[in-house]
Amino acid sequence: RGWRGSDPALAAAAEAWEKAGATVVWVGVDGVVAGALRCEDSMRASAPRATALLRAMGVHVVMLTGDNRGSARRVAKHCGIAEADTHYGLTPERKMRFVTSETLALETKWRADDGWAARARRRFFGRATLAMVGDGINDAPALGAADIGAAMGVAGAAAAMETADVALLTNDLARLAESVFLGRECVRKIRQNIAFSVAAKTLVLMLSLAGVTGLAVAVVADVGTALVVILRHTPR
Repeated sequence: RGWRGSDPALAAAAEAWEKAGATVVWVGVDGVVAGALRCEDSMRASAPRATALLRAMGVHVVMLTGDNRGSARRVAKHCGIAEADTHYGLTPERKMRFVTSETLALETKWRADDGWAARARRRFFGRATLAMVGDGINDAPALGAADIGAAMGVAGAAAAMETADVALLTNDLARLAESVFLGRECVRKIRQNIAFSVAAKTLVLMLSLAGVTGLAVAVVADVGTALVVILRHTPR
């Protein structure tokens, strides 16, 4: 901070850079200001499309970054992320605390309703899931604290890759939305299979108790149900 006062013109330029979304690195020689460097991250081209796809799927997108306010707001505006959901200047520890706090809030909200319908939802569907996406070593603690940690990028930090639950070896952020879609489809198919199997076997059991069918039909129904489930989801 003392360096800013030593060269008012350079300090004014640095302030303008920060407001424009850049990060300023001060350079000094023997304790004397020698200049300043303007550093600006390039945004991934797929970021706006990825956030749009996630929002269309009902996912609430929040940005956590260690960059300054100007840089964070520039990226958030480009990606359509609300200012209230943009958190900047975060250290790795603060990112982790934010994720932990949000996870606890989801858990508390999930358990707040004690009605029979809420208990049924908790039994069969669970609460909302919090996922953290990152590719740097600074993201590793937050990735570990989230329900699901997803490491992105071919050149992602080793610490992030090891901590994350999912590693997407691509720089295309739109693949993240594809992963969410595939995960939801997988869970939906599992529930359909369980419902179909239980319904079919319950029907056969009732018919057997009524004396309409025998053991052979029950065996065929059991094996047939398993085959239907397998063949129904075999890739074509």
